[in-house]
Amino acid sequence: HKEELARKHRLEELAVKENEVWQQVEALIEEKKPKSYDSAIGLLKDLRGLAEYLGKLEEFKEWIAKIQQTYPNRPALRDRIRHAKLI
Repeated sequence: HKEELARKHRLEELAVKENEVWQQVEALIEEKKPKSYDSAIGLLKDLRGLAEYLGKLEEFKEWIAKIQQTYPNRPALRDRIRHAKLI
C-alpha cells in the first residue's frame, strides 16, 4: 500500500510538469545519441504511466505516433520504442 501511495505521488508530480517532460523527450531525440534515446525512452515510460493513471492513453499513443512520423529515419529510436512496448 505504501508503494502505491509513493507511485501516485510520483505520478502527480509528473503531471505538473508533463509538458516540460515532453519537451525533454524531443530534445533528447534531437541529440541522435543512443544514451539520449535511452533517456527519452525512460521518460516516455513515465509519461505512459501518467497517461494510464489519468485515463489519457489514447493521447499518449497519438504523441508516440507523432514522434515516429517526425523521426522516420531513426531505426534505433523506433526499435527502442517497440522494445519498451510503448506502441
